[in-house]
Amino acid sequence: MGGVDGGPVRAMRFENSRTPLTSEALSSAEAEIGLRFPPGLREHYLRSNGGVPDPYIFRRGATTVAISECLPLRVDGRGLSAMDAYRTLVLKRKVLPPYFFPFAVDGGGNLFLVDCRSEEGAVYVWWHDVPDQNLLDLRVGIADFWSYLEKN
Repeated sequence: MGGVDGGPVRAMRFENSRTPLTSEALSSAEAEIGLRFPPGLREHYLRSNGGVPDPYIFRRGATTVAISECLPLRVDGRGLSAMDAYRTLVLKRKVLPPYFFPFAVDGGGNLFLVDCRSEEGAVYVWWHDVPDQNLLDLRVGIADFWSYLEKN
């Protein structure tokens, strides 16, 4: 798998990450919500279960967004998990289509989502306080998403 422009993918670092998941734990979560995570999202959870990415600024063309933290798949205690956000926004409130899975959040509570309908897993940002046109397609798949992160 290549990075931006086919170059190598740099190794991402995540501070304050939880224990990486097993394939069995990922498969269990997928079965619970009826989704199949794209390979790039699976790889992320197998390497790092949440945490603060370093670098953390997504910049592509005119789009610049900062990632506050990547969400752990599940939490045992305090904090927001990706599964909790999915259950609340998709299953309970129905404000997002069921094929979007949240994996990160910015400082204002806007979520980064991966589209689980394809292997590429297109990445979007959901602006929770914008009533119309609240989804921004970042025009990158989850595997290459990390290659666009830069330091501030």
